[in-house]
Amino acid sequence: MTGRGRDYQVLPDSLFCTCDDYYFRVMERKKQLCYHIIAQQLSVAMSRHNAIEMTDSRYPEITSKLTTISSRE
Repeated sequence: MTGRGRDYQVLPDSLFCTCDDYYFRVMERKKQLCYHIIAQQLSVAMSRHNAIEMTDSRYPEITSKLTTISSRE
């Protein structure tokens, strides 16, 4: 999911997102969902999404790329 200036990894089946809003508000039960998960669900409902599915073996590679992108900001 593309957010304000960067991309986030959203796992819709587990309702997980790599954004700060998820970490600080959803994990602490201040909110039920972050806005990236809500946006992802809306895009699916409106048929305006592009899903990228990959095997679990690629997870470390993708996570590493997200971490590298995040550290540049």
